[in-house]
Amino acid sequence: MPSKSQRAGELLKRTNVSQPTSMGSATFPEPEAAPPPSPPPSRLPKYPSAKPKGIDRFELEKHKFKIDLFELLRLYVPTNQ
Repeated sequence: MPSKSQRAGELLKRTNVSQPTSMGSATFPEPEAAPPPSPPPSRLPKYPSAKPKGIDRFELEKHKFKIDLFELLRLYVPTNQ
């Protein structure tokens, strides 16, 4: 009786490794590919007759609150040590 390694060697000699393997008679169907669904229509504003926004009140007054940061950094603030 041949040993296990001898049987494996004989099997390898009989196998043609240059041929691609087959999966037997099982054939798998190609997946059905469909184009992606069309994008939804763009949404229009619910109230197209709405009047445009006015000028922001902050924009009119923000120059009053403007600071010069570099000027503030140069100030000397005395502290108790």
